[in-house]
Amino acid sequence: MAPEVVQQKPQTERSDIWSVGCTLLELLTGDPPYAELAPIPALFKISDCTDPPPFPPDLSNECRSFLSECFQRDPQRRFSATQAKNHPYIQTTKRKDENFDYASVQNTIRVHKSKPVVPSPNPNGAGPRNNSAGNDSPRSNETANNQDQDTDKTEATTDMTENTEKRERRRLRRAREKHAREIAEAELYETSDFARLGSAVTVAPEIQSAVQAYMEEEHGRFEDLFDTSQRTAGSTWVADKLADTLGAKTTWQSQPLVHVAAALQDSVKQAVSSKVSTSQRANEATREQITKHLSMLQEESTDHDVVEACTGLITIFKSSPSFGTQLISLGGVMPLVDMLQERAKSEQVSIAVLRLINQLLASRRISNVYPLLENLCVLGLIREIQQILSAQSTASISLCVEAAQAMSKIARFPSTLRSFVTAGGVSTLARLLAMGCTVSDNHQRPMIFSAVDAVWNIIHMLHTSTSRTNLCWLLVKQQMLPSLTKALRIVSKDSNKLDYSYKWTMLPLALEAGQLQKADHAICHHKIAEIMVAVAKGDAGLKQKLAHVALLHDMLEVLPRAEQVTAAKMLAVFKHLSTDPEVSSEPLQLAGAIPKLVSMVTKSASKTKSRSTIPLAASISNEVVSTLYNLCLDNKTRQEQAAVSGCIPHLMALVDQKTPSHILGLPLLCSFTTSSKRSRVELYRHDGVSFFIELLNVLPPKWQVRVLEALKDCVVNDGPGVEKIMCEEQNIAVLVSVFAGCPLGSQHFLDPLMEMLADRNLKHLNQTLGESSLVQSVKIRLQGKERDPHCRLKLIKILKSLYEGHRNAKVIISQFSLYGLVEGLAKNENAILVKQIATELLCAFNVQRLL
Repeated sequence: MAPEVVQQKPQTERSDIWSVGCTLLELLTGDPPYAELAPIPALFKISDCTDPPPFPPDLSNECRSFLSECFQRDPQRRFSATQAKNHPYIQTTKRKDENFDYASVQNTIRVHKSKPVVPSPNPNGAGPRNNSAGNDSPRSNETANNQDQDTDKTEATTDMTENTEKRERRRLRRAREKHAREIAEAELYETSDFARLGSAVTVAPEIQSAVQAYMEEEHGRFEDLFDTSQRTAGSTWVADKLADTLGAKTTWQSQPLVHVAAALQDSVKQAVSSKVSTSQRANEATREQITKHLSMLQEESTDHDVVEACTGLITIFKSSPSFGTQLISLGGVMPLVDMLQERAKSEQVSIAVLRLINQLLASRRISNVYPLLENLCVLGLIREIQQILSAQSTASISLCVEAAQAMSKIARFPSTLRSFVTAGGVSTLARLLAMGCTVSDNHQRPMIFSAVDAVWNIIHMLHTSTSRTNLCWLLVKQQMLPSLTKALRIVSKDSNKLDYSYKWTMLPLALEAGQLQKADHAICHHKIAEIMVAVAKGDAGLKQKLAHVALLHDMLEVLPRAEQVTAAKMLAVFKHLSTDPEVSSEPLQLAGAIPKLVSMVTKSASKTKSRSTIPLAASISNEVVSTLYNLCLDNKTRQEQAAVSGCIPHLMALVDQKTPSHILGLPLLCSFTTSSKRSRVELYRHDGVSFFIELLNVLPPKWQVRVLEALKDCVVNDGPGVEKIMCEEQNIAVLVSVFAGCPLGSQHFLDPLMEMLADRNLKHLNQTLGESSLVQSVKIRLQGKERDPHCRLKLIKILKSLYEGHRNAKVIISQFSLYGLVEGLAKNENAILVKQIATELLCAFNVQRLL
């Protein structure tokens, strides 16, 4: 798909030119672009990458130029169909064969568009001329001849319905691509009969000679198309894609690529008829082998015969998983459960039977697994597994591992999951996880993985918060939380290993999005983190059970070794716990959570090297800040601990960048000014006073008040050093502008300023503000602009402080014409306290006039 298609932007005809380039690249290399990536990462690559897909090194300059034009990211700069046709690469590779029937090839493409599936083979012959017989609406020979002779009329009709055909082609192309992806993800190429048609594909001699001549001219760049040693599972898809793309314009009729598409279609149709009969014979032989092995699963058979029969069935189902569904019709389900019930006879028999069951349930195709699993559960598989894993059982570790894998498969589907939980499956999982945490051999990891996988599946099958909370209470009652944290420590020791051998029933979305490492330990770690999140989201009782110092310490210990996406999940656990401070604040503090949370922000910031990791780093930062906010806002001891741990520069960065979490970061920064002397020292070490003053220019009024209060706390508690910074010319200008722009009636704006000016130890600040335009702003408000009596009282107090702290009282009176203002307030002011202070000021002014 073109980038604009992936990004869901408007599509044009030039979007198909990108597909032409993809098709040509697949013909050259045998694989579509980015075939080495999974579907989701490949879509991200197409959408975000600025470079075209990689080209083979042996391309000619003309072909490389043609592909480069097809893969232009900007649709406006990309080829049109006419420009592509006139490119030197196309012009120099046109066939001049007069005997080649282009009209028949065009007719094949029309049939293909009207019927996207491969038609049934024509018993009367093959080739481009006979393809029209596969059409649903038969045509007479006369009509076909007229169509061959009158191509101009066909082109005119095509032009009249061009828009409708484009939409239909685009829809069919998307449907085929989606179907191909689903098949690839379900791993059907290994089991499909059509995937094995590659070795049987043959090409008509006249077509093969034409293509061979073309390959010789182009230095053999298409030789792998008919090489049986190459992967040919996608041959039909190539033919469909090529016919649909190149058939969009009749001006492409002379390209050799159309010959290849027609040849592939004819060859596949010829191969189907011969391959079907061969496949039927192979299927009958396989069914006979299955029946023979099932006949050995009897109580009278020896242990050796039963084990051999199970081994033979495992071999069959490994090569052909689709035969697993035939086990039901052949009556093979009951013997398997019967063999488990007779496990006291031989443990080797039980191991072999469980291995066979696990192989049958290993397919990712639901239609192969679900009917068989449902029958096994009805016949008592759950009961037998629980007895093997019971506390009274003397089963070996090997048998327990096989039973654990079967149990995780049961938790894959809602109906069997319900049966499993109803039969007491949670207690079985708890015993299995505890057993996995105690053994110390190679079976430890599989047992832990099976238990974690099953619990994770159960939680994700429940869609309501109430049902998840109830399940979490079951986990707590079965003492599973200590086992989960112990499993975290065990699995985190494998952080340097890339082993990916365990068959997980379901994978986390983070793995499909490429955010999680493809390794067993990373997947298990992530699933345990999501289980813990479900517990932390529960009620207060669940939070109290999880907020145990030992459990929190174990989680904090493995937190630095987790993947970023997993770390974000684990931090969400602490965030949800911190929302109930009465339950979790003290345990989190005792577990040493605050320093480790701050270190996680530092670590995630250092790992942010690409755009894909930026959202994860932001998520980690948001979770940490939210947790610190809940823990520290009302506790001075934890505030000091957070400041000393180094969170101040990270909070400053969040506030400065205006991230969503700055709403929590700014109150935390301001709270450090009142917590302790040590917290303020850390703040000054990062130039916190200047940072606060700079914020006053950009913050809304409600936050300006909070910052002014923080500045007041700093200058009152640590006078000279902070006062010197605040008296700098640019900082005084900011303070004056904030005061001048504060809303009328805002008492909270006036309180910090009034307290700073009233402090007799801040003479320099008082003098500097008295010589600024602050006095004029106070005068304007007192002259009638400010009507609130409480604000007027604070304004007259500010004016009095400025007057008393000025170096020359006569200068401030004359410079700002304060005598008339104070005289009017003393005579006409309605507020008694304001009038009283104005009278005192007037007396002082009169004294200055007499001196």
